[in-house]
Amino acid sequence: HLSEHLKAARLVRARVPAHVPVLQSIFDPLFQLRILAGAHWHDHRRDCPEALSIALAALTERTRRIVGLFREAGVDGIFLAVQHAGAHESPGDSFFTMGLPEGLSCLAAAGPDSLNLVHLHGEGLPAALLDAFPGTTVHFAFDANPALDEGRRAGPEVLLSGGMAPSELASLTAETVAAE
Repeated sequence: HLSEHLKAARLVRARVPAHVPVLQSIFDPLFQLRILAGAHWHDHRRDCPEALSIALAALTERTRRIVGLFREAGVDGIFLAVQHAGAHESPGDSFFTMGLPEGLSCLAAAGPDSLNLVHLHGEGLPAALLDAFPGTTVHFAFDANPALDEGRRAGPEVLLSGGMAPSELASLTAETVAAE
């Protein structure tokens, strides 16, 4: 229940020193919609895109309200998990029209003084995403996204964070990871 999560956020903020940022994980509205649609996502996208747009707008507004409640509870910002921006998940530039605007809206709900981190999950992420989230830190797996790794030239208002894919980390020795 949301009230329990908000209570937990208040307790964490009360126990963590003020100089240590506390972020709340939030899944972007497109991810939420795709989870709700399940195996029917592609059929719904083909057969009733207008209904998906209405549902996405409702999820975005709900998520914005939740972000505001967490900020009131004392978190310093959000960790926005973006799951469906890769080329295999979002053909063409579709994420830029259905997904990105809603994610940006959720970041804006955190307010101008928030500390936000965007995690771009997956492979084949377009390099244009580097500049798509101004005022945030963008995190991604470098080795799974060569276009992003090569494009570490994001604008000055974007900080980049990343590293090796977790699946690769799990198969390496501590010495090899440290050397990387």
